[in-house]
This record gives sequence, structure tokens and C-alpha cells, in this order.
Amino acid sequence: LATNVPLLNWLRFHQCGDDFVNSYQYVLLSENIRNGNFAVNIPLFILTEELKMEEETQRESLHIRELICSLLKRVENTNILYSNHNDALREFLEKRNMIPKGVTNPLLPNIKFYTLPTEVKMRILVQLIQHNGNGAYTPKHIGTDSHSNEYYIVGGRLYMKYGRILKEMTKDDNDSEVSFTSLKEYLKNLNGIWKCMATTEKMWKNIVLILENFDELNISKLITASQERAFEMIMTDEQERHKRREYEEHMKTLQPTPQPRRGSYDAPPSYEEAIRKSSETPILNSSTSREDKTRCMHFPCCSKKDALHLSTFHHPSEECQYFGTSECPGLYCRYKHPYCSKGPKCFGLECVYEHSSSRPTLLRIHLARREKSSGPSSSSFVSRLIIKDIIFSGTGRTRTKSFVEKEDRKTESNSPAFAQGRSKSREPPRDRPVYNPSNQLPISNKKDRRCHFFPRCNKREQCEFAHPLVKCTAFPNCRLGRDCPFKHGTCTKDGNCDNAYCPYEHDKVSPQQPPARYQGINGNRSAGMSRTTSISNLSMMSGELRR
Repeated sequence: LATNVPLLNWLRFHQCGDDFVNSYQYVLLSENIRNGNFAVNIPLFILTEELKMEEETQRESLHIRELICSLLKRVENTNILYSNHNDALREFLEKRNMIPKGVTNPLLPNIKFYTLPTEVKMRILVQLIQHNGNGAYTPKHIGTDSHSNEYYIVGGRLYMKYGRILKEMTKDDNDSEVSFTSLKEYLKNLNGIWKCMATTEKMWKNIVLILENFDELNISKLITASQERAFEMIMTDEQERHKRREYEEHMKTLQPTPQPRRGSYDAPPSYEEAIRKSSETPILNSSTSREDKTRCMHFPCCSKKDALHLSTFHHPSEECQYFGTSECPGLYCRYKHPYCSKGPKCFGLECVYEHSSSRPTLLRIHLARREKSSGPSSSSFVSRLIIKDIIFSGTGRTRTKSFVEKEDRKTESNSPAFAQGRSKSREPPRDRPVYNPSNQLPISNKKDRRCHFFPRCNKREQCEFAHPLVKCTAFPNCRLGRDCPFKHGTCTKDGNCDNAYCPYEHDKVSPQQPPARYQGINGNRSAGMSRTTSISNLSMMSGELRR
């Protein structure tokens, strides 16, 4: 029976660290990281920050991934890549019998390492470190108090292992038998309950004073004798900054050559340069490295598979491991990025995601720069491209020798970017984007005017005018009104609306008075009805109609 309940209650509720820090697996990881000798010698405080980041954000830590790959290379003696390190780690756990009997392997084929519970990740890291020729380091025992609570020194921290009485006090009466088929539950009941008691000099001294006040003189003296050694291992803020800089400099020597950033490599040859050189030299070998090739601006929609194209333009096949960090060059990255969540609604010129249902970003930049260099005469041409290829791509037809291709060749040859792009530069040329002659994006043969009978038009796909498919993002501040190529929604007065300039869609005709929008037909509108609604007309609308 407990004779000093106030002390036990204080020890029970005292906290000075996160949940995963108060575990035996973190104690083992701390000792093995501090005493181990391996390539990626990551400091303990950085490893703790990365583990906490993965636990809170469910995002993979580059530092932990680099540590795992370096440890696996020494254990398996094979070349471990970022793309297959989870498979190699799974094989390591199975072949080396690292999983206890009756416990399933937590690293299933559909599970990534960074998604595992933190205690399980720390256990696997300890096993990897110990199999790299490092000894099995354990914490140094200091002493035991009168309630069988054991105290240990772990680096500059003071840890306590619960005794029998304190363990009974913390046990929930509703606890049932735990199934040990999960490695997390198995580790939870392994080696008892551990708690971090002190991390700074002030905490160490406070623990000694509190134990003395509760008449625990023997253990307080033992802790006092261990303070000097612990204080030597506690790093100051300046020491942590210096250690962090050393680690970052060390990682630069170990990591693979970073992918080329924008402005740090010679621009690959354009398609015109490759065509001109092909008559003088044989076709480039397909084994040319991706650094010597230009990223195809039509990827992943490009269907060009001839030898010249594949030897000049690069189609990414591997996923970018640096996506979302400063190491990724963005649009000019040689690796695949995740697909854009906006799908066909994405029209941005700075989106670094892949696009399969809309134009790739490099192609959009190419068209935008060509419009700027060709002058205002091509503005209507580019606007028709946007309307036909993106907004109204519902017929599934593909173009052959159309007006668009003629304008494509005309503006490309007259563009000053075509002549400027022949000069070599250290930066990817802004006026000479990647060019691919096989421009096979599907477009519609509809006229670039909105059908004024939509959505009541009975011709459907046979209608020669465009039917909107995408909702207008500028509405209700849209200045095009009823001529907008996007959908505005159904009118609340549908069937009784007599406003000729109402920007909403109408499924029914007003029985009171046929509005002027139905009096003219597509292509032969009355003289009093202009195709573009003026701003003044929109400003005269009532607030009820514009909501």
C-alpha cells in the first residue's frame, strides 16, 4: 500500500515532454543515436522535430527518409532508392525476424513508413541502427526510490520507470485485455511505463528539491551526483544552431546531386534546333540522360512516340521526391508531379501540377507568350483557343488542318521569341518555351458564340453554337452578362422573367411577354440587341436579379 501518496500523485501528473518522448522506444533511440556511428549522423533534437512533424502533419520527412536509406544500404549492401525504400524496409523486417511472434508486420505493401505510429517507427529505427555494426546501447541506471520507481539518465534527460504501486494507480479500471497482434500495442506493454522528468538544468534541480521535501533523501543524493554528467550533455541554443549547421553541411555531401533549379543549368535545345542538327548528325541515342533533354510541354497528353521526339524531349516516368520543397525546379522539373485537383477547371500559368484533362502549364505559357510577342492581332485567336479547347470540349472531335494550325505556324515563325531562342542561356528562356510540333489537343468545331437558347436548345450536340459546361467563377461580378461562356445558374424567376438582360439561365419561356433574348436567333440577332452586355446595363439591374 502506498505510504506517500502526495509524492506518487506528483510523479504521476508531472509532464515535461510530448507523448512519444515518454516511452521506452524513445529512450533506446536516444541512446543509439547519440552513441552510434553511421553515415547520416542526425542530431537527436532534429530527429525529434522530424518525428513530431510527421505525427502532426502526416507528411514524409526528408531527413528520416535519408537516414533510413543510408542504414538500409549498409545492411542490405544494395542500392536503395527513394522510390523503393519502403519495400526494402519491409523485406528487412521479414528476413531478419524483427517482428515478434504473433505480431503482424506493420509495414504492409499499401502502407508507407511515415504513416506508422511514432512508437513503431522508433522501434524500427533502433533495429536498423543496431544492425549497422553498432552495439545495443541502454540507458544508465541511477537508483530507485522507496516506491520502486527507477531513475535513469538518458543524455541530458532524467527518466523514471514506473514502479508497481504507481503503475497500479495509473491503470484504468476499464482497461481490458490488449490484443498483441498489433506492434503498437505490443510495444505499449513492453518494458513498462517510462516518463521524462527533466530536460534542463533547472528541472534537474527542482526534481532534487521535491524529492528531498518528500523525504526521498537517498535517490535525491544519487540524482545530484549524476547532475554534473547530465549538464555536460545538455546543449544550449547556440550549440544547437551550430550542430544544425554542421548537419546541414554534412547532408549536402551525402545527398544525391539535386535536380537542376531554374536558372542553374543550360537550356536544352528547342525542337527547331534539334531538327536543324538532325540533318548534320545522326539521331540522338534514346539513352541520353534526362538532363540533356527538354521536357515535353504536352506531357502527359503527348502521343508522339517517334525516335527523334523521344531522343529530344523528355517524358517523366519517376515521381519527384523533392516536390513541394526548394529542391524542386517547378515547371521544368524532370520528374512527375501529382495531378492537379482542379482537373479541367485549372487555367493557371503557374500551376506546377500535372494536367491530363486540361492543357499542361508549359503549353499555356507557350500560347500566352506567343500572344504577347505577336501583338494584339492574335488576342482573338488565343481567346478562341481557350474557349474551344477548354470550355466547350464536349464533342470529342479532333482537329486536322484547321485555322488554328495555320495561325500556329504563322505566329511561331514571325515571333521574335523564335529568333531569340537560338542563343544559349544559363536560364530556361522565357520567350522560347518547349515546342512540340504534334499539337494534337482536341478542340471543338462549334462557333465561338454562346447559344442563346441554352439550356432550352433541343439540338444538343448538333448545335453549331457553344453550350456552357463550366460554372462562372466571377459571377455575380461577371461583366459579360448573358453572353458569358460560363454557366450562371438558373434564374429564380424562371418562367416569369421579362428582363432581356438577365444573366441567369432560363429553362422556361415567360408566358407574359417573350423576352427580347428569344426574339432574335443565333447568328441573326436584332440590331437593338448587342452581343456583349455593357457595364451600364448590368449596373441598372436590380439587386434581386444580380444576386
